[in-house]
Parts: sequence; structure tokens; C-alpha cells
Amino acid sequence: MGEALFSQNGVAGIVFYVSVLLVVLDMMMGVNIPFVGLPFYIIGIALPVVLMFLKEALEHKMEGDPMFPEGFGGYFATSFFELFDIVLTFISNTMSFLRVGGFILSHAGMMLVVYTLAEMVGGGSINIGYLLVVILGNVFVMVLEGLVVGIQVLRLEFYEMFSRYYEGKGIPFVSIKDR
Repeated sequence: MGEALFSQNGVAGIVFYVSVLLVVLDMMMGVNIPFVGLPFYIIGIALPVVLMFLKEALEHKMEGDPMFPEGFGGYFATSFFELFDIVLTFISNTMSFLRVGGFILSHAGMMLVVYTLAEMVGGGSINIGYLLVVILGNVFVMVLEGLVVGIQVLRLEFYEMFSRYYEGKGIPFVSIKDR
């Protein structure tokens, strides 16, 4: 229950992330959100940060144990750096997903070039030259975007997956002839 309420992937994390997004929309994008103010900052940002900071202590309290069984100093240092990591993770994951928007813009730019070239070849009307440029241009764009997708898959597999789950505690490979 404590994980569901107080963790970065629980209620506190969701409230924090949505509140920060609303503040960014209000401040940077010019969207006027009427309830953004000091009470919103306290309830939507400060309170979830405190709850994420005190997650383990609150879990201990919910189980009937002392909040800081090994002392507050060590808990403070550990939780401070964990909270710092949580905030950095939120930021880096958000930036990672913004990369998808860059792919959308590059696709639109490449297709704009294809159709501009097709109109130049076709003389403003649909003919064989126009259709040939559109077909070959689409094939070129699909191959290029397939290459980009392949690079992203490799990056996700080797960087994201291996760095999080691979521990290297397996059994070394020994071929049959070396036994």
C-alpha cells in the first residue's frame, strides 16, 4: 500500500508529474490555468515530494514499526539522493519521449521535400513523373525511417535494458572442445 501511495510510480509521483506539467503549461506555453498558485504548488508539488522523500519511513509507520529504525541521519542522506535520482529520471524520461516529436517533424520535412520534387517534375499536374517521384520518395523515406527505428531499438535494447537488468552473474561459455 505504501508503494502505491508514496512512490514515484504511485499516487504521489503521478500527482507531482501532472502538477509540474500543468505549471510548465501555465508558465511557458501561455495556457492560463486558473488554479495554479501557492496552494497548488504546496499540494501538487511540495507535498508529493515530501511523501516520496518519506516513502520508506511512512511504509514503516503503516506496518507499526518505528519510522527511522536506523536513525534519521542515514535515512535523510539516502532519501535525499534517491529523491534527486527520481527527479532526474522524470526529466530524462520526459526528454526521451520528446525525441518522438523530433521524428514526427523530420518525417514531415522529408515528405514535404518528396512532394515538392514531385510537383517540380510533374509540372503541377499528376503524371508518370509525378507518380514515380512520389513512389520512389516514399520508399526512400520509409527505408531511412526504418534505419532510424532500428538504431533506436538497438539503443533501447543495449543501453536501457542491459544497463537496468543485466548483472553479469552467469556462467562463462566454454566450448565442447575446450572441456
